[in-house]
Amino acid sequence: MMVSLKDVNYEDSRVQMNMKLNKKEKIEDLLSLDIDVCFQFGFSKIESTIVWTQEDNNILEKQIMEIPNQSNIGLLTTIEPDLSFTYYIIPNQEEIEDFSDKEIVLFITLDSGHINNNMGTETGPTLKIITTYREMKKWISNIKTAFLR
Repeated sequence: MMVSLKDVNYEDSRVQMNMKLNKKEKIEDLLSLDIDVCFQFGFSKIESTIVWTQEDNNILEKQIMEIPNQSNIGLLTTIEPDLSFTYYIIPNQEEIEDFSDKEIVLFITLDSGHINNNMGTETGPTLKIITTYREMKKWISNIKTAFLR
């Protein structure tokens, strides 16, 4: 099964991130997930395989749920440094009462530059997606449903 996070202007931008589960492996109490990640933008795409654990998903979900209580700019990280997320809430959206509908600019970086025992390495490509808080919550929930059950 594939889980996608699309840009709010997807019809024009063709920007999205797709995640597809390759393999799920339980080692003692640890659930390891091999996930194919694909950044698509226009007619181009960048693909890589990352490894996440169930704990990575739980940490990311907790951080996403805390976004309304944080500042307008933040960082979302997991234990595994394969993907990192930087976000900022687009200013001047006062007319939008429900926080879930507010637009958020999300920068998703493949290989945050901390691979190899947390030594600085070159950072991989970054995909910019404009999304909403509602879509981010739906995306993390879909990962849980598709990959962890």
